Amino acid sequence: MMKHLFNLKLLGLMVLGSGLLAQVSNRPSDQVVTQALQKSEKGKNLLAEDLSFELTDFHSSKQSGAQHIYLRQTFNGIEIIGTESSIHILGTGEVSSVKSSFLNSLEKRGHKASASPQINAVQAANAAFVHLGYTASTPISVVSQEFTPNHKTTLSNGGFAKRNIPAELAYVINEEGNLVLAWTLSIDAMQKSEYYEVRVNAATGQIINKGSYVNTCEFGHVHEENSDDHWQYHTVSKEDKNENLLLTGAYRVFAMPLESPYYGTRTLVSADDAVNLTASPFGWHDTNGSSGPEYTTTRGNNVNAYEDGNNPGFQPNAGAPLVFDYPFDQNYSTATPYEEAAITNLFYWNNIIHDVMYQYGFDEASGNFQENNYGNGGAGGDSVNAEAQDGSGTCNANFGTPSDGGNPTMQMYVCGNKDGDFDNLVIVHEYGHGISNRLTGGPSQSGCLWNGEQMGEGWSDWYGLMFTMDADDEGTDGRGIGTYLFGEGPNGDGIRTYKYSTDMSINPHTYDDIKTVFGPHPIGSVWCAMLWDLTWALIDEYGYDEDIYNGTGGNNIAMQLVTEGLKLQPCSPGFVDGRDAILEADQILYGGANQCLIWDVFARRGLGVSASQGSSSSNTDGTEAFDTPSSVAEFSAPGDVCIDVDVMTGLSGGSPFGGVYSGPGVTDDGNGTTYTFNPQTAGVGVHTITYAVPATDCAPASSDTDQIEVTEGLMVDCPDDIVVNTSGSSCSAIVNYTTPVGMTTCAFTNGENFDMAGVPNLPDGWTTTNETGGSNPWVTSSAQSSSTPNSAFGVDVSSVSLNSLVSPVFEIDSQNAKLFFDIYYNTETGYDGAVLEYSTNNGSSWSDILSGGGTFVTGAYNDDLSTGWQNPLPGRNAWSGNSNGFIPVEINLSSSFDGQDLMFRWRMGCDSVGSATGVWIDNIEVEGVFIPTPVVTQTAGLPSGSEFPVGTTTNTFEVNDGTSTAVCSFDVTVNDGVDPEINCPADATVEVEIGETYTLPDYWADGDVTATDNCSAVSNQTQSPAAGTELGIGVHTIEFTVQDSSGNTATCSFELTVDELMGTGDLGMNNLISLYPNPADNQVIISNQTKQSIVKVVILDMSGKMIKEIGLNNALVENPISINHLPSGTYMIQIIGEKQTVIKKLVKK
Repeated sequence: MMKHLFNLKLLGLMVLGSGLLAQVSNRPSDQVVTQALQKSEKGKNLLAEDLSFELTDFHSSKQSGAQHIYLRQTFNGIEIIGTESSIHILGTGEVSSVKSSFLNSLEKRGHKASASPQINAVQAANAAFVHLGYTASTPISVVSQEFTPNHKTTLSNGGFAKRNIPAELAYVINEEGNLVLAWTLSIDAMQKSEYYEVRVNAATGQIINKGSYVNTCEFGHVHEENSDDHWQYHTVSKEDKNENLLLTGAYRVFAMPLESPYYGTRTLVSADDAVNLTASPFGWHDTNGSSGPEYTTTRGNNVNAYEDGNNPGFQPNAGAPLVFDYPFDQNYSTATPYEEAAITNLFYWNNIIHDVMYQYGFDEASGNFQENNYGNGGAGGDSVNAEAQDGSGTCNANFGTPSDGGNPTMQMYVCGNKDGDFDNLVIVHEYGHGISNRLTGGPSQSGCLWNGEQMGEGWSDWYGLMFTMDADDEGTDGRGIGTYLFGEGPNGDGIRTYKYSTDMSINPHTYDDIKTVFGPHPIGSVWCAMLWDLTWALIDEYGYDEDIYNGTGGNNIAMQLVTEGLKLQPCSPGFVDGRDAILEADQILYGGANQCLIWDVFARRGLGVSASQGSSSSNTDGTEAFDTPSSVAEFSAPGDVCIDVDVMTGLSGGSPFGGVYSGPGVTDDGNGTTYTFNPQTAGVGVHTITYAVPATDCAPASSDTDQIEVTEGLMVDCPDDIVVNTSGSSCSAIVNYTTPVGMTTCAFTNGENFDMAGVPNLPDGWTTTNETGGSNPWVTSSAQSSSTPNSAFGVDVSSVSLNSLVSPVFEIDSQNAKLFFDIYYNTETGYDGAVLEYSTNNGSSWSDILSGGGTFVTGAYNDDLSTGWQNPLPGRNAWSGNSNGFIPVEINLSSSFDGQDLMFRWRMGCDSVGSATGVWIDNIEVEGVFIPTPVVTQTAGLPSGSEFPVGTTTNTFEVNDGTSTAVCSFDVTVNDGVDPEINCPADATVEVEIGETYTLPDYWADGDVTATDNCSAVSNQTQSPAAGTELGIGVHTIEFTVQDSSGNTATCSFELTVDELMGTGDLGMNNLISLYPNPADNQVIISNQTKQSIVKVVILDMSGKMIKEIGLNNALVENPISINHLPSGTYMIQIIGEKQTVIKKLVKK
């Protein structure tokens, strides 16, 4: 059941543009229009001479208060076709938006374009007749002509057209962007369902192009051949909407919201209950604006309904009571056609649609269909000619919409025993073409939906669904289109690829689906799926209101948003234009209260923030995206990549749109969508990439991370460095090591993920072939992927086609080989699909993977394809239908493939009618593939087992796998185990002058110290203290060290005594004073044989530091000195006499 209803309070209008001086009312001034154009983004490039224009339409919306201004650029006072533009101004006078198609540099573009035609309007009309295959039964002549720059002319109908032929001059833009003068003529064929606007070169008479005002809903091939006979019936009560006027009459019809006879019975609806006096103030049979009907037939101000089959022009006449009550049976036949009932139902529904849509802004000023506009603006004179049981076709319907003031024509057909005049959804669908054609680009421009990506069929389906929904419906229900016309029953699939439903398993349409289809119907059905989702999202938010005229439920809001959006979107819109117009309508109508909801709905089906429609003239160049301002950041990095891969550009994987990528080797492209990754900059290893999205009105700031591993392109298992010692006095050693081994990881792949290929090209070694029908090659696509960003894609088309994705050769080297891949299929169920085949003879012959002994572990075929409809894979087991995303496939390959060269191909087959989207293949991997051993070559060093000399030998190897080379190096170090030999001088004494020092020489350089080694020259020769050191009086130890190449060392030393140089007296005293015993234990005796007295004795250590001073004032010949306190060692004893001093060396034991 639907959510409880509550009223939506309108919010304050949001100012979207630059302020204008005053609120615009009635016809806008040229100044207002010029200012708005100049301030627009495109206006920045326009010159003053480019700002000439003609207002084609303008009106104010009663619902939003906004004024909608429509215009065309002019040159020489003549309009330029293709420059249709619009300006939308809020009730505050602020500009909401400008949709400009103005050309810049008009003088340059039009310098060769004449303002005067070389052929006249009659000649142009005759050329158009020849081109269209028409034959005039009477000569075409000029009825009237204006002397204006565009030579506006009225021509006679030539006895062929329904009405006189209007013609006027206009400029057409050629392929070079320059202007060409042309006659434009509108020809409404009398006996055909054709109404063309033809443009004829005014200089040459050649046809430039043409467009059709008639939307022909040719219902394509429907595979459904039976229907559900368990029909459900219901009735819907009507509210009295009219309080001011009591109307006469009644209509027995399948009343709104009944879709068709399948859903309920006819009721006799009184005029009071049926007519809305706001929209039809004088009832449905009035044309003069006064009380009382002008017609008692099915004719009035809004519609003239009549039969156009075997009884052309017939219409029921109910007389003064205006009670249209006639018998009906569902089984139509030419014998019992039930014409009166059919025409009555058609008359009722055309009026109902008129009255309802009036409430949502499709009124006189905006170009609705009325004979008398009651002074409310618009051209008038253009009620609908509704032709029941039209004889010009079957199983069909169409609606021709000329510009405002021209009568549109609705033609309803029968199909077998069903009369389309009772398929109310189809009636609304046809009328919907009139709504979308009149509102898009303004009511004077009914050719604004002639572009390739226009969504006209989508709006029509959607209006049909809206008028026939009721309180018991659920969004997840599946609703078909045309179920009654084709006799399918109420639960029939209808004429579209999928039923309409918010359940993606029932209707999986996304934006990219339009890229692979042809014609407005499959394109429009994708748009309708989005609008239907929007409707139910609003119902979930605001509830459902059964009052379709004045309700405030989500369904009413949806009707208002979509209808106002038609006025706001540019001429020749694409999907993104349509989405943006609805977002703008929400800003104008509801202060942006539903922005996040609207974004979420469109993003769900691929029309998110970063979606791109490309050119709206093509339906094949857009790109879907599922990001929305409500989303938090999500990011998926590419799979592992080799270090030797080139810089990867145009990578994505982050959503929603507008974030920034960062990480090692990452450069953000600054466009909110893509980034560049350089494996060499990142280096080998696992790296984290971050995608950060700023806060929006719908979601807080957020970020997400994923990892990418950069692997070695060619890895080598290289030994560690080796260190050994020699044995005995040998100077070498035999060393054995493991020769390096190469391992290929990237240079020789056994699979493909299509991520390194540039869209749409396939990777090297992969090909696509066409076997049957039209060529629809497999391509690399970024639309869907199991591993970001790419996959291989095969399209599903509506004509016979068989195309294959062919792999390179895999050399199988295992009896347990496997094939893995991911598949996403979305094809016409049971009719179009994909199969997998293999070849062991280089593609000369192929067989299904199952017939060759393969077995599915996961992701097996799910359907059998039809044998009809020229199916190129008749009866084959295949993947068909919708997998709703990627699913993994694992296949055990036959053991007989061991040792074989194996190829695979994925074949996409399509029958003659019907289509969906196609098949994506990603992450293909073959397990058990032969990988050749890389070649290893030693380029330096010694082989394993060689006798390596003492020292370090560097061993270098090159490894080559046929595509790349890696280098490996390691050291073998042989150490000598024998120390060097070193020889020092004997102890020595040197004398210096009193008060001076001794400068130590370089004993190594002088050859006083020598060293040798058994294997190599010695090195690192040291002397301590170093040469040049100044030594004072005393005994000094001089030490020497040497090292060989293996690091072995040897040390030696000697003692050097530095004495003062003595005179003759000194020598005598030195000889007459002695120490004994020496070495001594605890006491030493100083023997003084001189005539001098000893004053004192100073004990010094060998560095000259004083240890003790002993006074000897009463010294004797023999003077004992205690040295008990001294530690063992060598000391100097300074003996100071009255006139001289001597120094003796003392050894303490």
